[in-house]
This record gives sequence, C-alpha cells and structure tokens, in this order.
Amino acid sequence: MKISIFQSNYIPWKGYFDLIEYVDVFYFLDNVQFSKNTFRNRNMIQNTKSKFYLTVPVNKGKLNDKISEKLIIENNWQQKHWKSIEQCYSKSKNFKNISKILKPYYLDLKFKTLSELNQKLIITICDYLRIKTKIITHDEIKYKANDRNMRLIEITKFFNCKTYVSSPQAKNYVNKILFNQEKINLEWFQYSKKLNQISIIDFLFNN
Repeated sequence: MKISIFQSNYIPWKGYFDLIEYVDVFYFLDNVQFSKNTFRNRNMIQNTKSKFYLTVPVNKGKLNDKISEKLIIENNWQQKHWKSIEQCYSKSKNFKNISKILKPYYLDLKFKTLSELNQKLIITICDYLRIKTKIITHDEIKYKANDRNMRLIEITKFFNCKTYVSSPQAKNYVNKILFNQEKINLEWFQYSKKLNQISIIDFLFNN
C-alpha cells in the first residue's frame, strides 16, 4: 500500500487532490508547526483579469503553534470569501452545482480551527470527485518521533504501508537512506505540468 503525509491546505490546487487519489492512505500532518504566508491558510483564485489570494485570518499565537492549534479569527471572512468566489465564477458552467457544495462552508457553517476548516473542505471535495482514498485526520493517531524523517517513517509503518509517496518539493529534507534502512520505498509524485497553480475550486467551476 502507498501513503502520502501532508499538511492540510486551504482549498488547495488540483495537484493536491491528484496526489490523494494516487495513494491508498492519506494522512493530514497538522500536528506540526504552522508557517505564515503559506497555503495552510490561503490560496489563489482568478477572475478574467487577474489572480488574487483568499486568506483565512488566524490568531497570531506563538511562534511554535501547530497547524491544529491555529484558531480562526471571526471578522466576516467567510462572507467576504464567498462574495469574491461569486464574482469570479458566477458565470461559469458549473456554478450552480459546485456552489451547492461550497456555499455552506461560507454562509452556514462555523469553524473554530484552521485544521477543521481545511480538512472538512478537502474531504468534501474528495467525495465530490469520487476519490476513494482512506483519509486520516491528524488526531486519529499519536506518533512519538520528533525528527521529521522518523515521524514520516513511524506514520507509514503504523498504517502498514510499504511505499511513502512524497511531493518533489520535499527532496531537500527527506532522507532516502533512512527510508531504505526501514525497508520503505520512497516515491516522488509527478504532478501534471498542465495544471495551473491556483485553487481546486477554479477547476471545479470551469471543468
């Protein structure tokens, strides 16, 4: 079996979902330090003229706060995001169908933490795309390792997976020797070069 381990992102790009679909198990690694100005709490959409970010406001907290600990600040961000989404995609061919899925997340539901928002949105979109991968939320297991590589290895072993599938961007820190020593295959996922680097919702509305 193949596993991928990744932090949850806010309405991530289609490549994120392609990776989920490719593996047998996908684990949200949200018990790690939150990084500012990343896709953890923001992503891009586009209108006919330009691309721009939608950013979920989170509390400043402490420098070493985990993603799972990041609280969302209530400042009408949901209504603002939905208004922007409507302005960009109301004329798209799939607006009626996709808005039924996304609209409740912006006008009806409330979320305390960034992890809760991200994970539920990703799982909902996976269901719509009929992705059958087993998705594990960050609080379903407790790992012991603090080292970045050993943590990935421990989680992979926990789910009895023989192959760990990683994003190519992780080549600068993933230690292939350690994975070989633990008899775990290390595979680099190949994203499609045809994908644009903006949120999955652009794909959903227009395809």
